[in-house]
Amino acid sequence: MGDRWRPSLLGSSRYIWFPLSWSTGIPQIVHTDVWSVDLSSGTYIAADGISYEAESGAISGSATILSDTSFSRGKAVGYLGNGGSVTINNVQGTGTAQWIALYYANGDSTWRNTTVSVNGGALVLVDQPNTGGGHVILSVPVKLNLRSGANSITFSAGQSNYAADLDKIIVYTAT
Repeated sequence: MGDRWRPSLLGSSRYIWFPLSWSTGIPQIVHTDVWSVDLSSGTYIAADGISYEAESGAISGSATILSDTSFSRGKAVGYLGNGGSVTINNVQGTGTAQWIALYYANGDSTWRNTTVSVNGGALVLVDQPNTGGGHVILSVPVKLNLRSGANSITFSAGQSNYAADLDKIIVYTAT
């Protein structure tokens, strides 16, 4: 366990939990979005997921595709919120609540947020802490109810503030 230390705003310093690997004889933090502990064996299990690139989604309003080597495949969707949104279609679900990691860049000195809607349903607000620069990608997980089969997930629709640039999402099939 560690935290994202924010000395100027201590109330928003959040804990982060990652597993440790001792495979090299030296403890190493393993960055994984969704994982669980197997108490009987004393090991961790990282969940498998399917990645969906934001730039492959249906872009609307003021949203635009950004190019930068920091993003997976060199592209992301920017200018989300304040009239811009992106919908990623054909996101495969299991018919249960699933963890979805949003990979984003927020070069502001303050947090942003984005709205997320599954299949036109209620909006879920997801905080996007600043990433330390527009070329630094972080992930934030959110648990959403996906129906079995194809789903459409819309980001930043109907919000008046700007959201962070969206690189990709990973939909996890197990915890």
